[in-house]
Amino acid sequence: MPDIAKKLTFDPTINLGHILTAISFLVVGTAGYVALDGRVTNLERADVVIESRLLREIAAQRVHMDQVQMRTADDIREIKSIVREGFRDLDGKLEKKAEKPR
Repeated sequence: MPDIAKKLTFDPTINLGHILTAISFLVVGTAGYVALDGRVTNLERADVVIESRLLREIAAQRVHMDQVQMRTADDIREIKSIVREGFRDLDGKLEKKAEKPR
């Protein structure tokens, strides 16, 4: 190990290879950022489209459920009135039967 430490030295000179390496790192880093930013922007647009579709579908389902609820309430009211009429008829028949002499 001591032999490696003696061979490693710091050279403070800057040459064309160092400059080209630094520029290529900057170019590749910038290109990667721009590409990634474009992909993120496209995903955000897709999310907005999907979200708006889902909101429209939810609104349509709510309208449908409201209509079903109103029809069900109307049906229940109708059934209640039919049952009331049936009880009235039954009461009338029972009264007539009670009034008849045996």
